[in-house]
Amino acid sequence: MGAYQISGRKAYVYILYAESAPHSSPTVSSMQERKYGIGAALIAFGIKFSIDNGCRGDVVFEAKTEEPAKHYARDFHAKQIPSASSGGPKRFMLADEDAWHLFSAYLTEGGIIMSRNPEDIYTIDILAEQSDGYFALPSAENMEYTDLLFDVCEQFGIRYYSAASKERHFVEEVTRVTWSKMREKKAVSNRIFTPPSQLDP
Repeated sequence: MGAYQISGRKAYVYILYAESAPHSSPTVSSMQERKYGIGAALIAFGIKFSIDNGCRGDVVFEAKTEEPAKHYARDFHAKQIPSASSGGPKRFMLADEDAWHLFSAYLTEGGIIMSRNPEDIYTIDILAEQSDGYFALPSAENMEYTDLLFDVCEQFGIRYYSAASKERHFVEEVTRVTWSKMREKKAVSNRIFTPPSQLDP
């Protein structure tokens, strides 16, 4: 089961949730049968959903635990993106050729899945079973922060995923400072001030 959400600014698709419970089905009782590539297929569907909705195949997601995070980076070549605050699940983006490589592994011919690197694709299913899921549910704050990051990228004409490290660091720093100022402004506007007439003499 997967859940996907288009960014409010249509810059990317957020993979909100993707779980499978192979142990609950009597038809997938053995480990060999479980290793079906469900997790990679769910990501591939997110990429297709992104393409179909004018988001270039870009997807963003949060790893549920450290082990799946390592797999996303190593085998799928997903790139880590910053979060609104330190700690919490690691966040990743998959786009451009890396997204196409995963997506093309699931192009079908006569209904048969054509996979180039089956072991890379199946690994995530084993890790997800151990971690009780593929992805962490993103917070509203992190989704808002990602929108801001890509707004900054658009402002400076930078494609984040393919940008050089200096360019990426620049937009990340601009985003961090802008976010901090936005939070400060919001805190001030939410503060309740007592009218002078009600203050004790």
